[in-house]
Amino acid sequence: MIQPLPVVILLVATMLAGCATSPAPPTTPVPQTAQPIATVAAAALPATTPSAWIGRWHAPEGRFLQIMPSAQSGVYQLVLGDADGRQTRFAATASDDRLYFTRAGNALAIRAGTGTETGYPALAARPQCLIVVPGPEGYCRTPASADALPLAPGAYAPVTDNCWAPAPASLLYFNGRALTAPQTLACRTPIVDQTGVIFTLDVRCDSADPTQAPPRQWITVADAQRFAVEDEHGVTELYKYCPATELPPGMRLQAD
Repeated sequence: MIQPLPVVILLVATMLAGCATSPAPPTTPVPQTAQPIATVAAAALPATTPSAWIGRWHAPEGRFLQIMPSAQSGVYQLVLGDADGRQTRFAATASDDRLYFTRAGNALAIRAGTGTETGYPALAARPQCLIVVPGPEGYCRTPASADALPLAPGAYAPVTDNCWAPAPASLLYFNGRALTAPQTLACRTPIVDQTGVIFTLDVRCDSADPTQAPPRQWITVADAQRFAVEDEHGVTELYKYCPATELPPGMRLQAD
């Protein structure tokens, strides 16, 4: 079962501080920044509340919009990634079911919408989308995968491991659609619920007993390269991103 929210927030604060060994919890209280619960899988359209938009949203050719909370109430951190791999950061303010920000001198408002409004034919059938500029620019995500996780694709090792010599069984891989372990690379990990930066995932494998409920994980994202994962037994592990160039050669292909 998932830990009480203050405990999870302490874990995220520790991860943001950065560490190479097992982290110790902070000695001072950390304000809660997680947002009200939003059931991702159940909604036909994205919720109109910006607090429910945390995570990544995607457009064709590798474009994405990432939304994360900040320490200031009602203010969010945006990252816009373009087709050339460039990333631009903005601060956005929530008001009237919109996220307002300024780009290149232009005031813009992000709102909930549908795939048809994005202007991309490939997204036309998607129901869960955010619109930046109707027609030219919009982003979508699907609850049937883990693509809403605001993580860089690649390999992740426990923070206590060295990337160049990790325990193979301890690695996790994120390919933009699923977060899997070496023994479950062919499995799916759809997001079934979300509370702010805490994402609930099921591990669904075709070989599993269909009469049994799929194993569940809770992923608390600190930033694009660090997260905590808690399993059904309450065991929590902190993970860090490992560039493919730092991994042993035999593990690099799985991280690609």
